[in-house]
Formats: sequence, C-alpha cells, structure tokens
Amino acid sequence: MKIHFAIALILPHFFIDQSVYGQTLIESTKLAKTLVAVLDTLTIRLDSSALEDPYKSYTEELRKTLHSRQIEKGFTAQPASAYFRGLSDATTDVQHNRLMLKVSGLGMFVQLDSTIWDCDPILSWILLNDFGVIRDRIAGCEVDSWLIQYQKGYNQVSESVINAYFRTDVVREARLRIDGTIRSEGSKHPEWKNSR
Repeated sequence: MKIHFAIALILPHFFIDQSVYGQTLIESTKLAKTLVAVLDTLTIRLDSSALEDPYKSYTEELRKTLHSRQIEKGFTAQPASAYFRGLSDATTDVQHNRLMLKVSGLGMFVQLDSTIWDCDPILSWILLNDFGVIRDRIAGCEVDSWLIQYQKGYNQVSESVINAYFRTDVVREARLRIDGTIRSEGSKHPEWKNSR
C-alpha cells in the first residue's frame, strides 16, 4: 500500500515535467485536443488554379524532373494533391508537437530611426521565442502553384491549431511586437539590419 501511495505522488510529477519539444505532457494533450477540434471543423479550400497543370508550359524534360522530385507515394505532382499533402504534413507535425508555419515571398521591411530592418528574421525570432512556433521558409518570390497549394493546405491546419492553442492570432501578435523587439533586441542582432 505504501509503494502505491509513493508512486501516486511521484508519477504525476514525472509526466508533467517530461518535455516533448519544450512542452509538458499536459500541454501536448491540450495541443492534441486542439488539433482534433480544428480537423473536425476543417473546410477544404481549393481554388480552381489547384486543378490546373502547373507544368504545362515547361519542356518535357523539365516536367519529368520536377515530377520525380515532388511525388511520393500517394501524392501526385498536381497542385490539388499538394494541398492535401500540406494538410497531411501539418497534421503529422502538430501530432508530434512541432508548431510550424510555412512561408514564402520577399518579406517586409521597417524603418526605425535611420535604420532599415528586415522583418523576416525578426518575425521568426518573435514566433519562436514567444510562442515556440517555427517559420519555415519554403520559397522566395518565385513559387509555382504546387508550392502555393502546399503552403495553403499546411497553414490551414497549422495556423488554426496555433491560434486556437494560444487563443490569439500569433502572426498578427508577432507583427505588433516588431518595433518593441527591434528596440530591445536589435543591438544584439546586427543580422536583422537590411543588407540588401
């Protein structure tokens, strides 16, 4: 009887203190419940461009190369398939407690005093340090419809789970913190200054 009582006192603390990607078991359970709620309310958001062949203007050789790089079992190189691949990957990542947002594009800049700052690494820093969210840049400015649909599918699940988990729009919140972060952390991060 005494052994069971001792285990009952120790065991909950063992599980609560064990960390998976910086999260306790209780936080992981909350994240899993949030994922289920998001997936239950998920609406598929495919636009007509997702059904078009993204490689129709490419040479046959280039089409084969791109096709071979992007196909995995169960997923074709069509943008509609990329959208569902994004949904699938985001679900897997959240199930493994990896909070991530896929991003593409040039980014944005802000001028504070006389210095121009690149907001891309600043947003990444804020999201990672304040929310534990990784910004994964999958492309720059040149993206094809496959990547656009993949990003859309991935972020539809991931962003919904992240925002529901933290009960706020974390990207909006991070953008609001840019000026304050530059003022408090900018001197420690010269790489944030625009070098372009």
